[in-house]
Amino acid sequence: MDNPLHHGHMEHRWMFWKRRRHLVTFLAFLGFFNVNILRTNFSYALGPMTSYHNVTLDNGTVVEGVTYPSIIAVWSRWAPPQERALLVSIAFSGNYFSIIVTSKVCSLIANTLGWPYIFYITGIIGLIWCAVWWTVVKDKPEDDPHISPEELKFLKENLDCGPNDFIPKHIIYPWDKFVMSMPVWAIVVAHICMSWSLIILVVELPMFMRDAYNYEIDRTGLISFLPHLLMAVLMPVAGTLADWLRNTEVLTTTQVRKVFNCGAFISQAILLFLAGHLHSANGALLCQIMATGLSAFAWAAFSVNHLDIAPQHASVLMGLSNTFACVTGLLGPYFISYIIREGSVDQWQFVFNVTIVVYLVGALFYWIFASGERQQWAKVDLPAADTLSRPQRSHVI
Repeated sequence: MDNPLHHGHMEHRWMFWKRRRHLVTFLAFLGFFNVNILRTNFSYALGPMTSYHNVTLDNGTVVEGVTYPSIIAVWSRWAPPQERALLVSIAFSGNYFSIIVTSKVCSLIANTLGWPYIFYITGIIGLIWCAVWWTVVKDKPEDDPHISPEELKFLKENLDCGPNDFIPKHIIYPWDKFVMSMPVWAIVVAHICMSWSLIILVVELPMFMRDAYNYEIDRTGLISFLPHLLMAVLMPVAGTLADWLRNTEVLTTTQVRKVFNCGAFISQAILLFLAGHLHSANGALLCQIMATGLSAFAWAAFSVNHLDIAPQHASVLMGLSNTFACVTGLLGPYFISYIIREGSVDQWQFVFNVTIVVYLVGALFYWIFASGERQQWAKVDLPAADTLSRPQRSHVI
C-alpha cells in the first residue's frame, strides 16, 4: 500500500530547506566557500596594493586548522549513514567553487571600488555567514525547534551513535586506541597523500608546464580554473554514487571507501606518469585537469571515513589526519624547490616519480588497513530501541 507521507516527501525533495540537515549542508557549503575567500583575499589584493611599489614577498600559506574537524563534529550529529558521503562532499566542494569565483570577483572589486574594499566586503560577508550559522544550526537535531517530527525520527533511528540524547556530555578520547588503530592510520595516510597530490597538481604541475613547454597556465583564463571546476562538480557526484552503492548494498561501506580512494589514487598516478612522458603541453594539461578532478572520489571516501569508524570521535580523528596533511602541505613545497633547482625535465621527472610512489603506497596502505565499520573501541551502549539492523531502519526522507 502506498505511503502518502513518503510521496509527499518525494514531491518536495527539491525544497532542501524543509529538511534541516540539508539546510545545514547548504550553510556548510557557503561556509567553506567563504573560508577560501578569506584565506585568499590578501593575494588578490596584493597586486593593486603594490602596483606603485617594487615589493617582493615570499609565498605563504594560511591553514584554517579548526574548520574541517568542526564540520565533521556537526556531521556526527546531523549526517545519517545513508547520506553521509553526499552531505560531506557538498560541504567541502564549496572550497573549490570559491576558487573559481574569487579571483574574478576580487579583481572586479579592486578595479571598481579599490583594493581595501576586498577586505571590507569579504569580511562583512564572513560576519553575516557567522551570524546565520550561529542562529540556524544547532548542536543536535533535538535542539532545533524547526525540525519536522518525521526528520527528527529519521535521524534518531539512523545516526550511528544512536539518539543524541545518549551521547555523553564529556567524551573521553581513547588516544591509545587511536594510535594503535590501523584504520585510523589508513585515513591519516590517505589525507597526507591527498595533501601532497594537491601540491603537485595545483601548484607544481603548472610550473612544470612553464619550464618544459613555456606554457603559462595562469594566463589561459578559463582553462586555469577547469581543474577546480571539475573537482567541485564531481564531489557531489562522487558522494551521491558512494551513498547509492552503499544503500543498495552493491558494495559494503568498507568496499566503497576502498574502491573510491584507491581507484582515485591509482588513476592519478597513471595520469601523472602520462603528463611527464607525453611530450605535449596539451596532453599534460589534460592529465592535470583529469587528475585534479578525480581527487573528488578520494575526498568522498577518506574524508567520510572518520564518521564510519568512530562517529563520536570523528572530529578529533579529522583533526589528527588534517594535522599530518597540513604539515605535508607546508613542508612539501620546500622539498620540491630543493629538487627543482634548474627546472630541468629530469628534475621534474624525479618529483613526478616520487609522487607516483606516494600515490601507490597510499593506495596500497589504504586498501589493506582501511575499514568502513565502527571500531570495537568506538562502540557505545545503546538502548534496545536503537539496536536496529539496516533493513529495519526507515527510508530516507
